[in-house]
Amino acid sequence: MTHRIEKDFIGEFKVPSNAYYGVHTARALENFKLTDYHLTHRYLVKAFAKVKIAAAYANHRTGKISREICDAIVYASNQIISGNHIDQFIIPGIQGGAGTSTNMNANEVIANIALEKLGYEKGRYDILSPIDHVNASQSTNDSYPTAIKIAIYELVNEVERNLKLLRRALEDKANEFKDIMKMGRTQLEDAVPIALGREFKVYAMAINRDVRRLHQVKELFLQVNMGGDAIGTGVSNHPDYRIAVIEELRKVTATPITACEDLVDGTQNLDVFPQLSSMLKICGLNLRKIANDLRLMNSGPTTSIHEIDLPAIQAGSSIMPKKVNPVGAEFIMQIAYKILGNDLIISECTVGEFELNAWEPLIADAMFESLTLLRDGLELFTNTVVKGITANKELCEEYFEHCPTAATELISIIGYDNVAQIIAKVNESGESYKKVAIDMGFVNPGFFNKPIN
Repeated sequence: MTHRIEKDFIGEFKVPSNAYYGVHTARALENFKLTDYHLTHRYLVKAFAKVKIAAAYANHRTGKISREICDAIVYASNQIISGNHIDQFIIPGIQGGAGTSTNMNANEVIANIALEKLGYEKGRYDILSPIDHVNASQSTNDSYPTAIKIAIYELVNEVERNLKLLRRALEDKANEFKDIMKMGRTQLEDAVPIALGREFKVYAMAINRDVRRLHQVKELFLQVNMGGDAIGTGVSNHPDYRIAVIEELRKVTATPITACEDLVDGTQNLDVFPQLSSMLKICGLNLRKIANDLRLMNSGPTTSIHEIDLPAIQAGSSIMPKKVNPVGAEFIMQIAYKILGNDLIISECTVGEFELNAWEPLIADAMFESLTLLRDGLELFTNTVVKGITANKELCEEYFEHCPTAATELISIIGYDNVAQIIAKVNESGESYKKVAIDMGFVNPGFFNKPIN
């Protein structure tokens, strides 16, 4: 038989006989069919399994379910955490119902794995029910946001790790290039001298601020509304369940997770999500600025700046032989643009109605995309771009020596008007500003043997 018949209050429905999901998931799959759109993020799937473990233990502690049922739910959930049955989570990230379909997908898959563990066929919900047992003492409105926050916390940790690796790579380049003088630029025009290493140092400083911001905001995701039930009042829960489920969550996640100060507030207000998203947006803006600077300094190689070389990681043209494009820098810049777009989605969706925000699936979908793209993009940018950057020392110093505005560093010594004369002479002769300054008698021949600043 290729199908089994399951039913809900709407009626009977065919479910593939080998599927671990059930009628609620099967209906949702038809209702929210999105061709080629990504499904529930695997970090959310595994986080949901952790939530179900904590709930099972708490429900057993309060006498809601038996030891046998509890152990079967825990076994099934651990199977999912280990990476098994992930293909049974088939609901797209975007869905109606405030996440109910994803919650029921988890409930049904866990229930059917548990039933097989107990020696029963899939669908024997009279023995172990997705709703009465796996979802006991829970609502989608507390289990779903809690799972989202756990998954986001784990992803932010990975983003933070990769940001630290990028910061270190930039600091290494700052040290490598600290003695290479070049021309600084303002509004893309020649300005005053700066060490190439100093530029990389300030790139690292910007990334360090991103690390600090993310580290601070991620702690807010350890405050969850688990135990709040439908709107945060916990109306159908055992009096001891709230405390028990948080204690069990701490164990299963190995984090200092706590309940929100007010579970009603934690259920309806999602302002923590745009707070994190804005930090990701700032990080994206910093990365875009850094990557674009690197593209410009790399430009050429014969008719443009070409102060540095980015690693050649792939051929750049199907028509121009030997052309190499800065694809790694362009890659991280496009990720930044995507994060900026997702930030707008998250901000707009944060405004819900009354006691619940129905748009949380889209918030989660956009947040998981931003975090995953950023995590993976940072790794590529660090390892295939930043670590392989080399400096064209001779060209940097040639620009520095022959750029008229480099003479600006003499203003504090010989005055603005005298420097203007030097610049005019440099523009006329093409000679270095140092030679012109000496020839015009403004400084002695040994003046430039020591650094001015």
